[in-house]
Amino acid sequence: YAGEIFEEWHLGKEMIKIFKYIKQRLPQSYFLVLSSDNREKVLHLFMEEGLCEKDYLLKKVRHYEVPSYLFASDVAFLIRQKNLINYVASPTKAAEYLASGLPLITTEGIGDISSIIRENSLGIILDDFTNVKEMHKVVEWISKNDLTETRNKCIQIAYDMFNLEKHKEKMKKFIEELIDE
Repeated sequence: YAGEIFEEWHLGKEMIKIFKYIKQRLPQSYFLVLSSDNREKVLHLFMEEGLCEKDYLLKKVRHYEVPSYLFASDVAFLIRQKNLINYVASPTKAAEYLASGLPLITTEGIGDISSIIRENSLGIILDDFTNVKEMHKVVEWISKNDLTETRNKCIQIAYDMFNLEKHKEKMKKFIEELIDE
């Protein structure tokens, strides 16, 4: 995960609970958190869930270093509440994760990201991240998925959908049409 854990819409505590569930079933799992949040507060969240320091790494890195860490990861969290703000959101974080080849563990209703993930099989979408059956779907997906193939698909979809150069002419035409109206 890359970003602020304590921002209300990021649901950091819930991500850590999901990770704990994954860790209990896939002991080799490791949670990398790249954040400038208060270190002690974040460590406290992990401790509250009974996770040890060997289960995670909390690191503050410079912006230009983030891609290197993401490329070293296997999956990314994008857990949000179901509400109007997230329904119309288009988190840059999602595009960055996909461009780094990271499939997403995400929730339903985050702008068009949920449908992109679903339609292209680029991760798992949780309807209710508090439900054990839902969390088991995450473990099952991680266990059965060919991450190499999925990583390649993530990178391709990110290029196709989020590359500014690729869409520059469409954007220019759209803006010109708006001006002409």
